[in-house]
Order: sequence, then C-alpha cells, then structure tokens
Amino acid sequence: MKQFFRIIIGIFLLLIVLIGCGTSTEIKETDPVALLNQGKALCEEGKYDQAIACYNKALEIEPRFAIAYSQRGEARLNKDQPEQALSDVNKAIAINPNLAEAYRNRGQIYLVKGQPELALSDLDKAIDISPKDAAAYNSRGIVYLNKGQPEQAISDLNRAIEINPEDAGVYVNRGFTYGLNGQYNHAVLDYTKALELNPKHATAYIMRGRIYRLTGQPDQAISDFNKAIKINPGYAEAYLNRGLAYSESKSRYDRAITDYNKAIAIDPDYAEAYFNRGLASGKTGQYDKAISDFDRAIVLNPGSADAYYNRGLAYWNKEQYDKAIANYTAAIERNPRYSDAYYNRGAAYEKIGQYKNAISDYSKVVEINPRHPEAYNNRGILYRSKGHIGRAISDYSRAIEIDPKNTEAHCNRGVAYENIGQYDKAISDFNKAIEINPRCALAYNNRGIAGSKGYGQYDQAIVDISKAIEIEPGYAGAYQNRGIIYMMGVGSKNKACSDLKQACKLGLCEAYDFAKSKGDCK
Repeated sequence: MKQFFRIIIGIFLLLIVLIGCGTSTEIKETDPVALLNQGKALCEEGKYDQAIACYNKALEIEPRFAIAYSQRGEARLNKDQPEQALSDVNKAIAINPNLAEAYRNRGQIYLVKGQPELALSDLDKAIDISPKDAAAYNSRGIVYLNKGQPEQAISDLNRAIEINPEDAGVYVNRGFTYGLNGQYNHAVLDYTKALELNPKHATAYIMRGRIYRLTGQPDQAISDFNKAIKINPGYAEAYLNRGLAYSESKSRYDRAITDYNKAIAIDPDYAEAYFNRGLASGKTGQYDKAISDFDRAIVLNPGSADAYYNRGLAYWNKEQYDKAIANYTAAIERNPRYSDAYYNRGAAYEKIGQYKNAISDYSKVVEINPRHPEAYNNRGILYRSKGHIGRAISDYSRAIEIDPKNTEAHCNRGVAYENIGQYDKAISDFNKAIEINPRCALAYNNRGIAGSKGYGQYDQAIVDISKAIEIEPGYAGAYQNRGIIYMMGVGSKNKACSDLKQACKLGLCEAYDFAKSKGDCK
C-alpha cells in the first residue's frame, strides 16, 4: 500500500505541473500578467525556484493578484513545500473567494498532506464554481482513489476526460484505478492511450509495465520499464519494478539486485528497494546480506510486518531459530492475522522442542485460514508424537480433504493408522501416496513396514524398501528397516548385517550396535 501512495502522489505532482503551467512568452518585468505567464512557463520546465521568483515580482507589483498566489502555491507544492503552498492559496482565496483554481490547488495540497476530507471539500467547491474544470475532477478522482472509493474515482476521471480528452495524466490515473479493481485490460488500454498522447510519459510506462508484470507478461513489463528508464534515468520506481520483473518472473536475481542497487543509489531511503533486495539476496542464499537489507527496511518503515517476517525467514535459513521466532512475533504484532508468520513461528518452535507453542501457532493458522493443509499436517505430526493418534488422524484427514494430492499427509496418516494396528488403512494411504508421487521413497519404506508388521509380507516388504533405497540411496532408515526384516523375518543375517552396517555409515547406528551386542553382526 505504501508503494501505491508513493506512485499516485508522484503522478499527482506531475499532473500539477502539466495542468498549471503554460507556454513562455516575451515579457515586460513591470507587467504582472506577463510575469505570471513567465512563471507558468518556468514551472512547466521544472524550474520552480525561477518560477517563484516571477510570481514574487508579480506580487510586488500587484499585491492582491490572487492567481499569482495560487500559482506560486502550485510551484511550492512541486518543491515539496506544502505548508508554504497552503499559505499562498489561502491568501488567494482570501482575496478572491470565487477563484476556482485556488480551491482546486488547495484541495491538491490537502491531498498531499494526507487530509482527504478537506481536499474533497475544496475540490467540490472548485467544481461548483467551475463545472468544466477538468483538473478539479481529476484531482477529486485521486482523492476518491485514496479514500478507497474506486467507483466515484472512475466517475470523476471519466468526467475529466470528457471535458479534456487530451490529458494523458488523467488516463494514467484512471488506468491505475482500473488496475486496483483488477480490471487489467481497461488499465492497459488507458496507459496505452496516455502514451499515445504523451510518448514521454515515464509514469505511464511504469504503470503499464506493472500490469504486465502482474499478469505474467515479464518481457512486455521489462520493455516498458526500459522505456521509462530511457526517458528518466533517475526514476527509482522504474528500477524497482524492473527488478521485481526479473526476480518474480524470470528468476534473474543478479539483474534484480543490480536494479535494486540503482534504485537505492537514486533514493537512499527507498524502503521497498531494500526490502526487495533482501528478498532477492535470500533467494540466492545470501542470508546475511538479506538480513542487512531487512534491517534497513525496518528502520525506514518500522510498521512493515513483511520485513520482519522475511528477516525471520533469513534467520530460519541460518538455523538461528530464536531470532526467527522473535521476528515472526514482531510481524504478528504488526499484523495479528498474518497466518504465514504463525505457521513459520510454529515450525521454529518445533525446531527448538517447544511443541506446545508450535501446536498453538498451527491452531491459530487454521483459525485464520481453515484451508491451510500444511498447518493441519504439521499439527498432526505433533499430536502423534504426543500419543494423540486420533487427533493426528483427524488433522491429516483434514489436510487431505483440502489437498487430496498431499503426499506427506497420506504418508503421515498411514503411519498413524499403523501405530494403532489398522494396517489395511495404513497400506491404503501409502498406496495413494505412491500413486500421487511414484518417487516417494518414504511411502515405499512405510508400506514395506506396514506389510511386514501387519501381515508378515516380508518378501514384499523387502521389495518395497529396496525401491525406497533405489529412489533415495542415502536413506539410512530404509537400510535399517530392510536389515531388521532380513534379520527377524527372513533369517538372512549376512544381508541383515550388511544393511545395518550401511545404515550406521549413513548415521543411524542403533540397530547395528544392538545386533553387534547380541553377537549377530561383527
């Protein structure tokens, strides 16, 4: 949402320039009207200090020149001086209470200051005085957009276009509104129209590129961002968005990081650029760099739940689970409905053996999102470890109901059924897991165990467990299980000892040590 305000206010300030400035003319410095026109021309060129100097001269000559105060207010707003701008337009209104332009300008100032109700009141007044003021309708549309009233925004922007169909900026604003509503085709049409009217409109390229990125068209998106950068090499948002396109759609994290670096060089306080560079660094396993970027993003935007959450993920990947938990907790404090933060905190609690806290977090996840199969599955694992087999089976069943192709949930429910001697149900679940994923070594291993324990099917068990080893040659548990079956079920000590020894080489020595202590293996 912060990016939305950043972009829309940027568009808005551009529109002030486009709407409020005219063409240059030769002037006589003793003529306040000529000075006003020169100020407008300088404003159009982005020379706001020189424009203000012209307005100052005009006001020295004619101290009650209301429109000069109004225009100077516009220039000051473009210089990011909203308080001085407000003082100027207030003077303009005091001198001429029927100057529509002044109310429109004051409305724009209130919008920038984050006072939408005052902005709306002034823009209503401007339109009452001048019903064909396209700029006032445009500005009021932006206010409605910021207030979360897109239908009213589109209505006003339509009216602005009806009055002045040649204003590219209004098409950009309407396109942005359509985009927020998910009406992406309409948005693209408006941005394209804006570019027909003004091929140098960098913001229109950025906004159209964002729609292309969101709709899975990365090449078109990158092309638009390239054009925006060519028009304005100092446009930080263009680099940010091109970086997102590389990162999200093309997995070109190196190029993404280069673009984020450029955005940060242009704007060292660009929290979103630090955040996204942190994400890209995390994707490439550079967790310390990721953490450093999330640190900076949090300093710049302490209310960002996502920055804390992703810093938690980086600490998780570094196996610093206490720090991960602290960050997930901070994310939850900022967004109490952050289900992913609860889920990952639960997983971190599991890692440090705090199973009660983990169960509590998984329970919170399914309260927020009752269709979260992984949370049910993980809670089921913990219930089974505590001996609550019925609860575990219930959770696994819910996970499978939500995601019938969840191999892990089928395997886990099969193990739970095996624990309570329901071998037919266990084997059915393992069969289903293998049907879903024929390369699931765990399912073959578990089916072999269930068949041997429940029905004495030792030969078939050896076939299944051998398949598990074929799929996953480093599967220590499978070697140990096959060794036990050779020893206890088939009576082949040599094969048993070979498997148990291999399991021990892979780090699982319990059965091999026991067999050696009994004299069965050397």
